[in-house]
Amino acid sequence: MASPRIFVSSTCYDLNNYRNNLRSFIERFGYEPVMSDFGDIFYDYNSHVQDACLREIEKCQMFILIIGNNYGSFYHKSDLSDLSRDSVTKMEFKQALETKIPKFIFIQKFVKYDYEHFRSFLIKQYTDYFTENDVSDDDVESVKKDIKDNYQSNYPFRQKSYKHIFSFLDIIYDLSINNAVYGYENSKDIEHQLKKQWAGFLYEKLIEDKKMKVKLENDKNIKHILNTLESIDKRLKYAYFETDKICSISPNDLTPATYSQLEHYQDLLDEIINKLIYTNKGNLDIFYFETPVSELEMDMWLDSLELKLKKYKWSKNIPCKDLYYEFNISFNYDVSVPYSYVLKLLNLYNSISEEDKSLFSNTLITKFNTLVDLSDDLPF
Repeated sequence: MASPRIFVSSTCYDLNNYRNNLRSFIERFGYEPVMSDFGDIFYDYNSHVQDACLREIEKCQMFILIIGNNYGSFYHKSDLSDLSRDSVTKMEFKQALETKIPKFIFIQKFVKYDYEHFRSFLIKQYTDYFTENDVSDDDVESVKKDIKDNYQSNYPFRQKSYKHIFSFLDIIYDLSINNAVYGYENSKDIEHQLKKQWAGFLYEKLIEDKKMKVKLENDKNIKHILNTLESIDKRLKYAYFETDKICSISPNDLTPATYSQLEHYQDLLDEIINKLIYTNKGNLDIFYFETPVSELEMDMWLDSLELKLKKYKWSKNIPCKDLYYEFNISFNYDVSVPYSYVLKLLNLYNSISEEDKSLFSNTLITKFNTLVDLSDDLPF
């Protein structure tokens, strides 16, 4: 039976443990890992080994990219005089873009944080300049390049490799599709995200197959298959908190099984909240609540989420100024949060019982109030 071939791209020596763990993880799924350091690639005697890796990507069905602190070896055909020379890993990613296979991108969380901090202030440089100056459409790109070059030349990169890595990340963050990026701290973080994403692939495939129902609804065998798919669909929806009252677990009814379920939703809520309000953690001058959040404000906010999701239906992000309109909140410049996490929060909130909604709301209030500006309360 054929199994998906998954190309794993990363620097090797510094991420050796990650690659070993990921290889075992892929094999446990019954998939075939393709990794240069394990002899999975055929090396043509008439070509460079780096080019053999690029050709192998065309034979794979998925691509996993892991970025750490190192940029890696330069690609043998890159221009020696170019300060932003392509690395082998960067060339592999470019090849994956051309091949158009699904990509899963993982960036070490501190590198990801440093880059997003760098990028947010670069965008501010663009915004400030274009606000204060009139620039013709023909000159926009060249002006942006000059601003970026000047900004990079004065930016205090934490590591020498960052200048190259950030150039690589520019390509990733500018993608218009297949552009999900995941931060990781350890191998478990990578495995956890891959499990969810691969489950999503299966889910989408099953739903797509259900569309056959219209053409073949009179076929008894097909009806049996569709009923089975519908049963699987319901189970998947249950796993993604879309059924009714799934979180209504009384403390008196807790068992090892129900507690495990409750703990799952507790972790899920923490993940959602952290993504929504700690996007700029460490830069509270960018985004903070001026006064503590009240129950009335929180109830109004939760009731407003559905309308905001409809308004930004075709956007990947929702501006914080619009999202948090109900609160007394301050920004020094525009920031936004992922649309998907706002949707997850609303789905989770709608799935719980009425008696649990006030407890849910109080949990959110406690979390939100960690970003209250208390500077005026200091005794000096």
